[in-house]
Formats: sequence, C-alpha cells, structure tokens
Amino acid sequence: MQFPDEDMTNQRDEIRTIGELARKARLTVRTLRHYDEIGLLKPHGRTRSGYRLYSDHDVDQLNLIVELRELGLPLKQIQRALQGGLAEVTDCVRELLPAVEQQLLSDQLRRDRLTELLQTLDGDGGSSTAKPSSRAVNIQQPSMTEAGRILKLGAVYSLTGVAQIHGLSARNAICLAQEEINSAGGVAGAMISVDIEDDASDRAQAALHTRRFIQQGQVVCLLGPGVSHLAVAAHSVANTMQTPMIASSNPGLDILGPSCPYPCEFIFRTSMGEDVILQTGLDVYSRRSQPKTGVLIWTSDDKLSSDGAQIIGGNANDYGIDLLDSIEFSKAEEDLSTYAQRAIKHNPDVIFVTSIGERPAHVMTAVRKLGFQGGFFGGYSFNPAAVVAAASAAGRGAQSITNWHVDNKVETNAEFVRNYRRKFGLYPDYQGAQAYAAMLAIADASQRANLTFVDAVGDRLRLHRALASTNIETPLGRLRFTREHDVSFDTYLVEMTGKGDQKMIAKTTR
Repeated sequence: MQFPDEDMTNQRDEIRTIGELARKARLTVRTLRHYDEIGLLKPHGRTRSGYRLYSDHDVDQLNLIVELRELGLPLKQIQRALQGGLAEVTDCVRELLPAVEQQLLSDQLRRDRLTELLQTLDGDGGSSTAKPSSRAVNIQQPSMTEAGRILKLGAVYSLTGVAQIHGLSARNAICLAQEEINSAGGVAGAMISVDIEDDASDRAQAALHTRRFIQQGQVVCLLGPGVSHLAVAAHSVANTMQTPMIASSNPGLDILGPSCPYPCEFIFRTSMGEDVILQTGLDVYSRRSQPKTGVLIWTSDDKLSSDGAQIIGGNANDYGIDLLDSIEFSKAEEDLSTYAQRAIKHNPDVIFVTSIGERPAHVMTAVRKLGFQGGFFGGYSFNPAAVVAAASAAGRGAQSITNWHVDNKVETNAEFVRNYRRKFGLYPDYQGAQAYAAMLAIADASQRANLTFVDAVGDRLRLHRALASTNIETPLGRLRFTREHDVSFDTYLVEMTGKGDQKMIAKTTR
C-alpha cells in the first residue's frame, strides 16, 4: 500500500513514521529497519519518497515483540510464534516458565550461601582467620583503604597506536570524574578506583585486558574500548562473563540491538550510533549546503570507517547527492596522493571521509594540495581535537555531526569544560564528554544498586539492573538508556574554522 507524503499529516493519529514509532517504543530506527528486513515487523506502507509508515496495528505488534524480547525469547522464536498465531505465542511463553523457575531456585540457593557466609564472618568478629562452611563460595574480597570500601572499575582504551587519539581524552575524563566523585564522598560509602589499561589499538589486547579485569581484577563494571572494531572484541568477553561494560565512544553498527553478533544484554553505550548521527548530519548538511555530487574516501580495514562508508553510500542518494565514486584505502598507507587525484577528477561538490586516527586530516590535506575547493563532510571521525588540529587550514569549512560540543552552555557541560581545562590545561572533546557521562552513570547506578562490595559476581548483576534505569543530567544532556541500552541526545552540526578548532553552526533537538 502506498501513501502520498501529505497523508502523514492527515492521518497522524493512525499512521506513524519510523522515527515516531522508534521514539514511542524507545527503540532505535536501525532496530525497526532490521525487523523489517527479517520480516518480523513490516511497515503498513511507504510514502512516495520511500519512507516507512506504521499503523496502530503495527504498534500493537511491536509492543508484543518488545514484551517477548524482554521475557527472553530470541527473535527467530518470536517470528515463528507470531506467524503461528495466539496459540503459538501462548506455547512459547509457557515454555519459558520452567527456565525462569529454575533460575529463581538457583538465585535463592546462592542467596542462602551468601547469607551463611556473612553469618560465619560476623560470628568471628571480622577476623581474617574466619573459616566459612564447606558450602560457602570462595569470594575474593576487595582491597580496603583508610577511606573504606572500594568500587573497582576497569577501563580499556587505546593510549598508543593508531587509535590513541580516541583514548587519551577519555582517559583524562575518567580520571577527572573519579576525582570529583571521590571528593564528594564516593558512592554508597565506597571510593571509586579505576584501573586503565592500554589496548595499543589491538583487538586481541582489548579482549585480553577485558578478561583479566573480570577474572583477576574482580571489577564490577568496565568502560571502553575507544573505537568500534576493538569494542566488538572486548564486549563479547564482557557479555559472556556477565559484566556490564559501557561503550563510551563506540558508534559503529551492531554494537547494540538485535543485529549485534553476540548477546548484548550487559553492554551499554553513551555515544549515539553512527547510523543515527550520519543520517541526521546528512539531512541537515544537504539542506544547508545543497551538494549535488559527492565522492566517498574511506579506510576498509577498521569497523567505524567501513560502517560509515556503508551508511553514507546507502543514504546519500536519498538526500539528493549523486555519489560518483567510492575510494578505499588502508589505514596503514602514508601516501594518499593517488586517492586524492582520483577523487578530484570527479570535481565533486563534497568529499565524504570516514576513517580513524588522524587519517581524515591527511585526506583533506592531500586533496587541498591538488587544488580542491569543495566541501568535506564526516561523522564522529572528524571531531577528535587531534584531527581538527592536524587538518588546520586544509580543514577549513569541513562539516561534521556530533552529539556534544564545547559551546553547549548547559551548566552541566559548562562545569565539565571548566574542570577539565583546570585539570589538564586543554579543552575536552566528545570522547572525553562521553567517558565522563559513563562515569556519572556508573556512580548513579552504584548508589542505587545496594552493592555488597564483597560479592563481585552478584554486584555486577545488581549494577547491571540499576544502569538500565539511569536518568541523570550529563554534559551530553539527559542520559536515559533505551531498552537496547542505547542513547539519544541533541546533535550539533559543526564546522572546522581552519585554525585548529570547530564552531557550532546548527543544533538538532531530538
């Protein structure tokens, strides 16, 4: 069924766009598209422009899907159940009950064992020679300081290697947040202690540090890594070991949601997805600058870059931009002149760049040297302070989209910027703001989670539940996690001045 664009207004009480439905259900647009692709939830119709439209019946169907997902059913089983009608749905729900009852019994037994252990320790007056009963689990107690109990956190970021510019400001912001929280009395009578490990921009090290933090460090929660292709290695470990991990700067595709390659129940993120960021940016940029032709230059050997290329390549035409060429290169390559020459032969209005590290700046410099006078556009990869500084005059006029900007005058952000500058002598960037927001979320959840500071395994589950109900003010805006543990903030179209900084030129309120 087809609907003209104007019908969206006339039938708004019955027909919803995909964005409206996503906001109402607290899901991402990408999730609804995935449901459409696998045939789980097809739209009621489309506009002449191809936009999906959903009816009240679709809303009811989505509510049932969400309910079944929260009960633990995988998508394939939900799809079979919905195709089989009410009787099949009823049978699927009935089949879940034995597993839930078994889990309740297991939790009760574990609670009894912990209670017995505490009674044994209390009866001995807290002596280190107390011997728990043979039924008690062997729980490693956290280190104690004069200040009292310790909330142990771990962070995995790239402090060296090609991705280090994505990790250094995050490290600074985490240290700042730890200092501020502890100076204010900590959380629930405990001081926060964050150990930060360098993954050296390597997937294997990211996974290794994550595992060590959980197994040996007995951390309750983790942060990082700083880029998406490292995150997929670390997050799968954290999720398997049921330890919450906050992806502070991982906007890549499939980090969260139903298309994530592994269960993502314990993964949260404080950065908006690149799909939302780039499409929002393309919309605003295309309306303001009205480019007709473009060329895409991207690195094919890291996740964020290839995800960005996929998003731009798949959506540019929807915004009236004819993509004339898609040029791949490796992030290990130093000489980009060949790719620059190929790009400017097309004389495009805009060059899109998706890459990590300082590569976006190197592309801009190479293209400008050949006389290119057109525009540049990108997503998160344009925004690190090191990229803006490296681009310098070559980047003048380059526009990008972000969910944080230093000039946002909201007091929470203004205070963060002041304190960061006072401590480090530098302006923060979006990675620092996202890591700082993650620390605030952990502190808030820890305050509400009734942590024991003795049972690391149990405390991880308690903190995981508390994180899901986060509702706090941060430098990014009000932080609430969706059902998929994702976020949605205001976005900002920013432009490089050519003097090593960016100015905000438009704001989109979500």
